[in-house]
Amino acid sequence: MVDSTPIRISNIANSDDTRHPTVIFNGTYYLVLWETLAYPSWGLYGAYVSPAGQLTAPSSFQVTSNVFSPQLAFGSGSDSLGVWTEGSQGKIVVGWFSGTAPLAILTFTVTESGGSNPAIAYNGDTFLVVWNEAGGIVKARRVRLSQVKGQPFSDTSFLVGEGATSPAVVSADPQSFLVTHHATRNGVAQLVSTRVLPDGVVPPNAEQTLATTPSTERPAFASLGTVQKAVAYKQYGPSTSYSRIKVRLVEDAQVEACTAGQPAVSLNGAATLTLECGSGPYVDPGAQAFNGCGAPLSVTAYNAGNDSFGSGPNTGAEGTYSVSYAAWDSTGAANAIRTVVVEDQTPPALTLKGPASSTHTCGSPWVDPGVEATDACYGNLTAQVWHTGEVNGWVEGTYTVNYTLTDSGGNSATPVTRTVEVVNCPW
Repeated sequence: MVDSTPIRISNIANSDDTRHPTVIFNGTYYLVLWETLAYPSWGLYGAYVSPAGQLTAPSSFQVTSNVFSPQLAFGSGSDSLGVWTEGSQGKIVVGWFSGTAPLAILTFTVTESGGSNPAIAYNGDTFLVVWNEAGGIVKARRVRLSQVKGQPFSDTSFLVGEGATSPAVVSADPQSFLVTHHATRNGVAQLVSTRVLPDGVVPPNAEQTLATTPSTERPAFASLGTVQKAVAYKQYGPSTSYSRIKVRLVEDAQVEACTAGQPAVSLNGAATLTLECGSGPYVDPGAQAFNGCGAPLSVTAYNAGNDSFGSGPNTGAEGTYSVSYAAWDSTGAANAIRTVVVEDQTPPALTLKGPASSTHTCGSPWVDPGVEATDACYGNLTAQVWHTGEVNGWVEGTYTVNYTLTDSGGNSATPVTRTVEVVNCPW
């Protein structure tokens, strides 16, 4: 159903340049703000409309002059905040409206210069004002009604985004604010949304890409509680000859902070691992962590071989190594340690070079073909092989040469034996 007659609230003559209306319901009345550029009435104007469709007196009022791009956000009770750009230097101003007061009761400067296209949202406790600055910068500042009413204001502005190609818009729910705008990322035009926590912190990896599309127009964003949001934006077609307005639903469920006890880290596998030296690269079983409410936490490993804090246990050398793990959240930190013991219990291997039995013609020195010695832990140990028995190449007879090897771990190889028969001496 639509009422029978539109309600005229702008009564300024020659107001062809009246634009940028914004409206909220403050619990009792609708508050409408708009911008008028007609000289000499240039400025920000407002009006209150009752749910019955009646204007309060006066029917419209001037809030201030020399104003651009007003935005409104409902506060608590009958209090509301409006935000606008004032003057040619980019001053961002917040105005407090209460009840049906015909003017902003008090104004507060958010930034003195350099701002444009401000937007505002309320999360039930705090307002967040966002605005654009030159060079694609998006900034924000928190505001509370008590602060606007004269309480000391200690919050400062902070960076929310870079590379913006459109004005930013902000929505709110009790868990976070979402600041959304078009931007360029690695040469690609995108629509992005950045989470800002109620305490004014932009957490790591807070930015989410919502769509790939170039635009210089401000998107629109609305919140359905703490889970689902809707964003409306201009989407260009395959060619630049047309564009369409699209809406995308955004899931933004967040895990509430856990305050029930500190986190805990548990090892996957045994706390002490015994590995055979030379058994191959170390593969860490890892660990898992949970906060006091049972939700998983990320684990940071130290000296596990797949991190930047150490090369990991050396399975090619005997020794005792430690791998540690840590996890933390706002309640504290937890740690766990795994001990890795690398032992050598496998004996080396001896292999004869040449035949195990051979014949040597008397009258020349016998040359030993030698052996090969390999060890899984220590590699080539040929130089450490011992042999007993000698072959006299000038005396006929049968000779035996025995080869033995014990590695540094005390493991002895299976001995090997070579038999040499010296024959046909001329004397």
